[in-house]
Amino acid sequence: MIVFTGALLLVLGLASGVFLVLAPFSIGPAAPGVTTWILFPGLTIVGYILLAASARMAIISVASQLAGALLL
Repeated sequence: MIVFTGALLLVLGLASGVFLVLAPFSIGPAAPGVTTWILFPGLTIVGYILLAASARMAIISVASQLAGALLL
């Protein structure tokens, strides 16, 4: 269950990052505020820590590579 929660928080953090990237192009329903700037790193870091702390070594490697690629 912790792996699922970590993955969900990681996805929500990355979605916040997508909204921050698309905001200067006026794509999206609203302008990002302080909440989005706090949620992006917060959810991404907490989600990754939960995912890495409770997963097996093979999953940690895949999660690290996937999260790193998506953050770039």
